[in-house]
Amino acid sequence: MGAVCRMKFLLITGIYPPDIGGPAIFVPKLAKFLHTKGYQCEVLTLKNRCSQNSIQKWKVHYINRTVLPIRIAKTFSKLLRTRHDVGIYFANGLIEEVGLFLFLTGRIGVAKIVGDAVWERARNSGKTHENITEFNSHSGNLLQRIQRIILVSSLNRFKFIICPSIELKHIVLGWGVRTPIIVIHNGVQIPENIEFHQKDIDVVAVSRLVSWKNLDSVIIACQQVNATLWIVGDGPEKEYLSKIASGKSSKVVFTGNLDNSKVPEILERAKIFALYSDYEGLSFALLEAMAHGAVPIVSECEGNIALIANGITGLTVPLHKPDLLQSSILTLLLDEKKRERLGLESRRLIRENYSLEDRLEDYLTFFKELV
Repeated sequence: MGAVCRMKFLLITGIYPPDIGGPAIFVPKLAKFLHTKGYQCEVLTLKNRCSQNSIQKWKVHYINRTVLPIRIAKTFSKLLRTRHDVGIYFANGLIEEVGLFLFLTGRIGVAKIVGDAVWERARNSGKTHENITEFNSHSGNLLQRIQRIILVSSLNRFKFIICPSIELKHIVLGWGVRTPIIVIHNGVQIPENIEFHQKDIDVVAVSRLVSWKNLDSVIIACQQVNATLWIVGDGPEKEYLSKIASGKSSKVVFTGNLDNSKVPEILERAKIFALYSDYEGLSFALLEAMAHGAVPIVSECEGNIALIANGITGLTVPLHKPDLLQSSILTLLLDEKKRERLGLESRRLIRENYSLEDRLEDYLTFFKELV
């Protein structure tokens, strides 16, 4: 065991607090867990030039988000300087850079895949309006095919791949990846006792502001039923969403990115948590909302319905059915007893099946088997 404890981890991610998103939530928690278990651990991440560096008990290496070739060169250079003392490279982002590094050095790498980066780039740039399943049913244009080839080649340099859901594992296998893939579900910290907060926010959404989250539909639905809506996060759709939410009687609050420690209080003040996205692997934000007592209303994408049973742990709504989204929000706002029943059942599900401590122990057990 003493030899294992000297093993050093480098955790690589494209987003990190104060950024919002799954890797920005998970990587700090994994780093803290490894640190408390006596393992050496450092983080390599990107940041906006104006962002403040986060102060942690472990070292965090920052690379500015600049012109892509410069960023890639700096990331690769930083990885090369770590090659003599890092035992395992865990990539929850920057897969292409890490894959090239592993190919050239022969080091041990594990990738966590939480989505399809090629699809996300195409959606963000307006090159496609397809959902992830539709997009993966064909090879795409020349640029998308090249991106896919590079991604798959990079993933094949890792020793293992971790996915948070069976659905995502099947998507990754469909790309032609040869690396073994295992599924470890996401988990969240289970609050011992939820502090009492007045339920003064009707609906909360926590996510990156990107097109496939369909936050425009959530905003319009809340406007139709005169509900307050808080949106936590930032992203390329901020200006577009702000225009939809504008108006003298607007009840939409954009908080921007918040420190992860501040999000639970907002969730505890919320009656409803909305996640009306085209795709989810297994959303950290959704798990956290359920743990803190906000009743979920979610789209019927596979990652959501694998977790939410309609009428039992929340409400599910088909995509592109704004009238049903609106009526679901109104139903829960008017029926406090139903909210209480769904909230209790959703918290029970999280306590029994999605404990962060249990999932992190799964990661550590897996890592130990690699060395």
